[in-house]
Amino acid sequence: ILVHSRRVLLSKLEISFDEPCEENREYAQSIMNLVVQRRPQVDGADEENQDDLLKSAAMLLSLANGDWKQKTIVHHCKLTCCRSREETCEKLWLAIMAVVFRSRPEIPVLSHWTAVGDC
Repeated sequence: ILVHSRRVLLSKLEISFDEPCEENREYAQSIMNLVVQRRPQVDGADEENQDDLLKSAAMLLSLANGDWKQKTIVHHCKLTCCRSREETCEKLWLAIMAVVFRSRPEIPVLSHWTAVGDC
């Protein structure tokens, strides 16, 4: 899934030198707030992980700063943030990995999937 996701990123990434739309930023921020909700703190390590997650989320928002409702991923470049398309892709991929693929999903218990009956 990671290899396919990276290929999609490479094929869908567009770089624009226009200013990003504020409405798009607000929409992306609202989606990110749902993805990166603060979890109850268990110990200091959780707080450190949450801080790293928030930094990665901010990086993702700054790089994927186009319209999230479209089928393309648009980066509105400020001419000082990236030296090449490859650098943009790499930064964006690292941010996606840290936010979207930050943990593996739990493997469901087999016995919960083999019984027939009421849900």
